[in-house]
Amino acid sequence: MKLQKILLIIFCIQFFVAKDVLSDTESIIEIRQQLEKLKSENNALKQENQILRKLVFERQNAPQPQPVSSPTASSVSTPLPPTTLPTPSPARVVPSKASSAAVEYWITTSSSKRHNSGCKYFQTSKGRPGAATEGTACKICGG
Repeated sequence: MKLQKILLIIFCIQFFVAKDVLSDTESIIEIRQQLEKLKSENNALKQENQILRKLVFERQNAPQPQPVSSPTASSVSTPLPPTTLPTPSPARVVPSKASSAAVEYWITTSSSKRHNSGCKYFQTSKGRPGAATEGTACKICGG
């Protein structure tokens, strides 16, 4: 009786171990198939990458088209129509240095700094004429 129980226990252990081994074997087979699939996809991507690199290299080394030269006055048979330039908006107009005699101080719009006529920022930045009491004095010229 003891021998039968021992044999039954051994048989049960072998059955359950063999079942686990079979499921592990199936998992290993599936993993190997996935690995082969990934290897083939990787090789395809490597080939595509090489093709794209060649295209980029060819475009970088391709001769650049030469700009078309404008016609000379002697080659034009009909006169060109006059072009009208857009007028600048009043907010962007910066007075010329010629009018600086009347303006003693320049207030920069973005920082509200006051510059005197000897400063490098006087009428070179976006701003407006101002008085000695307006804005903050420039640290360079003393405003």
